[in-house]
Amino acid sequence: MSMSRQVYKVSSPLVQNHPNGWHRAPIAAVWLCLAVMVANVSPMPAQVTTADVAGTAMDPSGAVLPGVKVLVRNIGTGLEYSAVTDNTGNYLIRLLPPGTYTMRAEAAGFKVWTASSLVLAAGDRLRQDIRMEVGEVTQTIEVTAECPALQTESSTVGNLVTERAVQDLPLNGRNFINLVQLTAGAIDPVGTGAAGWATGANPDDRRRSSAVSVNAQPGTANNYLLDGMDNNERFIGTLIVKPSIEAIAEMRVQSSMYSAEVGRVSGGVMNIITKSGTNEIHGSLFEFFRNEKLDASNFFARGARPPYKQNQFGGSLGGPIVRNRTFFFGDFEEYRVTQGQTFTNTVPLPALKQGNFAGVANVFDPASTRADSSSPTGLARTPFPGNIIPQGYWDSVGAKVLGMYPDPQTTSTANNYTMSPPKRQTDDTFDVRIDHRFSESDILFARYSFNDTSTTIPSSLPIDPKTKLDPVGGSSFAGSALQRSQNATLSETHTFTPRMVGEFKFAFARMAVNSLPVNYGTNAAEKLGIKNANINNNTSHMPRFNITGYTALGDFGWIPLITFNNLFQPAANLFYSSGRHGLKFGADLRRRQVAQYQSSWGVGTYNFNQFLTNDPATGAGGHAIASLLLGYPAGTTRSLYLVFPGYRILEYAFYLQDDWRVAPWLTLNLGVRYEYFSPISEAYNRISNFDFEKKKIVIAGQGGVSNTAGVKPDRNDISPRLGFAATFARKWVLRGGFAISYNPPFMGSDQAFRNPPFSSLYTVTTSTPGYPINRLSDGLPVPVPGDPANPSGSLSAVGMDNVTSHVKQFNLTVQRELPWGLVGTASYVGVLGRDNALSVGRNEPAPGPGNYNQRRPFYSLYPNLAGVAWYTTIYDSSYHALQANLERRFSRGFGLLANYTWSHALDNGEVRYYGSTPELRLVKGNGAADIRHRFTLTSNYRLPFQQNVLAKNWQLNVIMVLQSGIPQTVTNSVTTLNGGGPSRANIIGNPVLPRNQRTLQRWFNTSAFAAPPNYVYGDSIRGSFAGPGKVNFDVSLHREFSLAERVRAQFRAEAFNITNTPKFGSPGTALGTSSFGVISSAAEPRHIQFALKLLF
Repeated sequence: MSMSRQVYKVSSPLVQNHPNGWHRAPIAAVWLCLAVMVANVSPMPAQVTTADVAGTAMDPSGAVLPGVKVLVRNIGTGLEYSAVTDNTGNYLIRLLPPGTYTMRAEAAGFKVWTASSLVLAAGDRLRQDIRMEVGEVTQTIEVTAECPALQTESSTVGNLVTERAVQDLPLNGRNFINLVQLTAGAIDPVGTGAAGWATGANPDDRRRSSAVSVNAQPGTANNYLLDGMDNNERFIGTLIVKPSIEAIAEMRVQSSMYSAEVGRVSGGVMNIITKSGTNEIHGSLFEFFRNEKLDASNFFARGARPPYKQNQFGGSLGGPIVRNRTFFFGDFEEYRVTQGQTFTNTVPLPALKQGNFAGVANVFDPASTRADSSSPTGLARTPFPGNIIPQGYWDSVGAKVLGMYPDPQTTSTANNYTMSPPKRQTDDTFDVRIDHRFSESDILFARYSFNDTSTTIPSSLPIDPKTKLDPVGGSSFAGSALQRSQNATLSETHTFTPRMVGEFKFAFARMAVNSLPVNYGTNAAEKLGIKNANINNNTSHMPRFNITGYTALGDFGWIPLITFNNLFQPAANLFYSSGRHGLKFGADLRRRQVAQYQSSWGVGTYNFNQFLTNDPATGAGGHAIASLLLGYPAGTTRSLYLVFPGYRILEYAFYLQDDWRVAPWLTLNLGVRYEYFSPISEAYNRISNFDFEKKKIVIAGQGGVSNTAGVKPDRNDISPRLGFAATFARKWVLRGGFAISYNPPFMGSDQAFRNPPFSSLYTVTTSTPGYPINRLSDGLPVPVPGDPANPSGSLSAVGMDNVTSHVKQFNLTVQRELPWGLVGTASYVGVLGRDNALSVGRNEPAPGPGNYNQRRPFYSLYPNLAGVAWYTTIYDSSYHALQANLERRFSRGFGLLANYTWSHALDNGEVRYYGSTPELRLVKGNGAADIRHRFTLTSNYRLPFQQNVLAKNWQLNVIMVLQSGIPQTVTNSVTTLNGGGPSRANIIGNPVLPRNQRTLQRWFNTSAFAAPPNYVYGDSIRGSFAGPGKVNFDVSLHREFSLAERVRAQFRAEAFNITNTPKFGSPGTALGTSSFGVISSAAEPRHIQFALKLLF
């Protein structure tokens, strides 16, 4: 029998008639209201890493058809997935990897129904109803399907970053996080509080340009997933592994109303789906190149641009091992950059290094300090004859330290030595993935991802030829930063029955960070003659020497930083479909092992000024270099952590979800999630805490104290979630919902447990004027554990009754399908943050007169105790926004995504001082991420000149960002409180200047602020005006050339900030300083890079 074929075109199911009609809408609304009141639960799209296809099979009359066999086939891999419609005619096929599919349905007595070109992304839930026609099974109905542009079954707010966007849009450094920052409600780290944590400003590179703030939440409050599994490091709160751009199939960003499958987040969920192989061999080779010759100069820079060389190269390869069954994909990428840096130092003149201060300063012998009743201060000293210090007076260590300074390059006494050493960085990345189908019922994939980053940060002074030591210099870290990150996932999907499917996963992730000072392993202190400083490998470097008026010497503080972070995560999900219900159950467990060693000043820091070599009677004379040469510091501190702790954290979660299609036009997503985050414990109970009720230090595992040092777990983290999606009129969707989500504290708070007896503190401070107390050649005392019964210095503590920080989210969204393939979306998004973590000073006196220390709350018990930093969950926040979106998926040579956010963020999260906080109205104010207006646009446009040999195959890609400024808060540079921390200024006028009066020298009305009276907080509110806005255009242009039947070459030219528009930094906001109101910095200017890719 000959086959007949009928072709129909079905666009979105929204354009079809609803079988039950619109008259049932009021009844559905009643059910929706009841669901809100009773369930109070939230929405969920399909899966985190896969997609669903669901629908109803009907005969020509509209009656449902049970027993129809539905088959979908992945075009790339040839893998097939099937289901059979139930008694209600419904079918549901779950766990479909992202890709392009064909579809087939057949039943006895009916023609075969087929559809093609179904494009599915992670998280999609495609509704494809099937209208069967009576006929023979040898006859076929072919439907040219267009995936619906509207989101009809979920209230999740977010964005899909497609493979085309990842591959084509201009990305500086090929950093995919830049695409996350283009989601509505997301901003880059400027002004979010995460700027110093996630931009590479710190020596370890785990946070290089990986920060993003979503809906005004902290940059540490995101959840990074890799193939649906945890990819978060807990110390800072950013991601562990960054896969290569070549490995990314797509990225799903959820900014609000997360699926119930996802937790531990209050910001954004960023789920990266890696590529798998297909039945065809595909691959790429690439090289991206950039140097300083094509870059513009910074707005404030003078002179030649420093050298800069950046190369990124690598490739990928994927294909079949066994066709239609086993597939592989792999990639490799290397990033190399050499960046010139210029350091300007102030070094002493040669005469000073020889003890000759004639004509420079009158210097006195500290060892001659004595009581003198005729002196106004009661002290006197003997001057050195001729202001020359004889060599016999020199301190052996001080002379060696002073000798590490090179001679100046000019005769000037300041800024007289310049060096331009290079900073070097390499970053190796590779990913390997295997997919295998054992049978119709079992599919497995395994992936391993690897990052290895090495950064060498130079010193600002040359190596001393005498001691062979590096004097370091400068005001920041110099040395090597080594980071190795790994993430492996194993996933197995098993089909138990056509209605029940299980997904079983296991992931392991590890991050190791070693930030080592340049003199690490040299025992530099011992070589200089300082005893008891270099006692083990972690104290094998050089102390810090701060010399007033001169470039500091020695290794910087808070290093070495040595961290190991292991994560073990098993997870299981079970899916069951029954009629109009799609049920999902799941659980996952995260076991974290974290070891971190870091001391603030493990080998000591010495401060030198003029006061020990001046005339104590008049305060005149003296010189910091003389004090160093004689070996008399004004202050000495050694703060040493005595253990290498092994922290343990347990997290687990359970969830239940029901996607209930109440009517053809209404879907409810009902779910609930329970999460548990254990407090930090240590493998051997080597942590201690401060108990404010008992007013003493308590030690884990001792005296009835728990192994978490008294911190109680919060077992009440239940997350109800509810969402709905309703279609109405023609091509309209209304969505909304409510959810609660919990977020654990980042591990940076482990510092709160570094108290006696697991730390050692030695500190000496000389009175001014006063007698010298210690000398460099005396060395340091042997470190001993601090006495918990009599603490000194600063302590820190974790609140014992802390609760888990959480957000309440709600949104209402209207979406409309527009002509020309456009979809418009407008959302109200609200986020209420509760019980957010904050560090509070608990041992600061209230503002007022009198001795500062003697007015401290714990002075009577612990007179040597300084500040006590208390990590507690105390502050709240709010965010309200209108988020508008216009999108066109790439089709016929053009794609567009435009987002506009109009928002307002408030919080009372300013650093507080317990018992001395100003009125709440002054603490509450505009949050750091309160950026009122932000517009982003991305576009891919294939130029239409396809007939011209020279002009064809060109594509233009654009990223545009327009943003208002970040909030600015004016403080008082002079401490007038005598307690309670820093003070704001008083506001006496309007700080906002008209636009035509703003200059770089006076960005705001500096006359609108005045210093408050002594012991009074200023009354200006936080964020009383905004800083400069941001305008940025990134553009890329690429052309493809056909080299062979399946081989193409692609040439790319990319410009970042192509208009070279200055992105000015914030103005100075410290009242009473010369920089008040002045803008003196700008972000990066225009950069240009070229690339060549081979695609096959």
